[in-house]
Amino acid sequence: MNAPKRNDDGAETANEEQGLATTLKTPPASANDESYSKVIANALKSMSLEERERAYEDIHGITSSMDETPEFLNEKLEQFEAHINTKISHKAVYERALQQNEAYVRDPKLRLKFLRCDAFDVRYAAERFVQHFETKLSLFGESLLTTNITQQHLCAEARGVFPKLGSMQTLPVRDTCGRPIVFSFEKYHRKVYVPGKDNVKIQSHLYWWFLMSMTDDDRNCRQGIVYISYGLDFDMSCKTEERQVYWKACMIVNSIPLKFACVHFCLDDRRYRMMMSIISMGLRKSIQSRVRVHFGTQQEVEYSLMSYGIPVDKFPVTYGGELKRTNFYKWMQYQSKREGVSEQQQQQQAVVFAPRRQDVLCARGKNIQNHPGNQLFRETLATHFERYSNANSNEKLIIAKEIANKMKKSGTQFLVKDESDIWIPASDDQIRDKIKNGFRRKRELDAAARKKKMADEMKKQAKDQARKQREAETTVNHHDAYQSDNSQSSDGGHSLSSKSKKRPRSLNCGLYGETFDPSIFTSPPMNPSGENDDRGCFSLLRRCDGF
Repeated sequence: MNAPKRNDDGAETANEEQGLATTLKTPPASANDESYSKVIANALKSMSLEERERAYEDIHGITSSMDETPEFLNEKLEQFEAHINTKISHKAVYERALQQNEAYVRDPKLRLKFLRCDAFDVRYAAERFVQHFETKLSLFGESLLTTNITQQHLCAEARGVFPKLGSMQTLPVRDTCGRPIVFSFEKYHRKVYVPGKDNVKIQSHLYWWFLMSMTDDDRNCRQGIVYISYGLDFDMSCKTEERQVYWKACMIVNSIPLKFACVHFCLDDRRYRMMMSIISMGLRKSIQSRVRVHFGTQQEVEYSLMSYGIPVDKFPVTYGGELKRTNFYKWMQYQSKREGVSEQQQQQQAVVFAPRRQDVLCARGKNIQNHPGNQLFRETLATHFERYSNANSNEKLIIAKEIANKMKKSGTQFLVKDESDIWIPASDDQIRDKIKNGFRRKRELDAAARKKKMADEMKKQAKDQARKQREAETTVNHHDAYQSDNSQSSDGGHSLSSKSKKRPRSLNCGLYGETFDPSIFTSPPMNPSGENDDRGCFSLLRRCDGF
């Protein structure tokens, strides 16, 4: 499989390699709407048609994964090493890291993260890899150059303010494409600033540690993350120190092996478009083309984000614009649990903070039952229900094992919550119990549905019987009235006398609201010549037919 092609203009490549480490260190003095438009236009212009389509698909969550065969990975790793040795000249920090801990620098797992981040484009991945160590050296010093940064390696000020803040969070759900969502509440970032301290260093440490923690999952490097900068009710006319913080954040984004599938800036004032220009200039062109800006009120911005498959109902923001920290505290427990064990134990535990859409959650509650993975699980059980119902105990165990293996092969995980309310993989016994309970629940629901159907049918029959009984009673009443009128007119008179007994009630003919007297149904009176007079009958027909 070949990697996606990029523009290979020699002059542009040399300019990027020489200026990548220098142009990002100094933010531009100013920017305007025109410069912002030029940034986006130049980014799209420098991309091939295939790259533009891939960027558009990433923005809208239409991503396709590459087949990573062992032969393909080994070939890309060799090309990766060759490109660093022959094509990149500014790599002094990389060589220092290589001397300090060669096993760490040449670790295939670490290098594959960078290759996956850039869709196995060797040139861009190698440049990001070299810049990774340069940025890391400027933030943490040479002693931590070949060390995975944890909470213990952050500066004291950063360790003190971040757990109490929660201005940057990972949502407990994913988008429709299964990618994690990072939510950054810009208004609360300023609360991290400590008077009299190096706030650029504090913010940079927090930003590096938070984003690098997301690269522990290789799927984030491959599929990418969705980044939301929530700037509503926030004054972005920042000072020089804050502008340096934003620019340092751009350097970190360009240096870590984390793919940004889409970046959404949410603002309530178009005057801050200039600030978006400054931020976008510091990002790589592959990220610049994936930036989307949303203006409006909270409701308007959320409606706009919903069109990109983002679950806005899970945002940690109240309608009053305040920050919610419940999920952030759970994430802190999750991250502390991961950092407290070795890498091998992390793979065994496989702690999950935000379940994917295809995962099956072994828990109770309406939200759990409405999870897409649980809905797919119930549909799978429905296809095996008849076979499972007719099987014996041993055969039921075999069927349950087949269902579990089939779903696991498709990438589904069965997750349960531990004592810390964090999702972890379920054991084989828990999976078997989940399948067993699912079939029993299916049987109970089918029985309840049949019972309800029978009750509805009986109720319908009772209604039909009552209606027929009412119709029969109405027919009898009409017949009795007719017989009574007939007996009163048996004297042969032309019509009922005005002094006769109570006149029978009139009936509605049902056509034009006309009423008629039942007495007209009596025998036609005799005229003086002794012949029957049918004028009464003709009068009935005339009124019923509308003559």
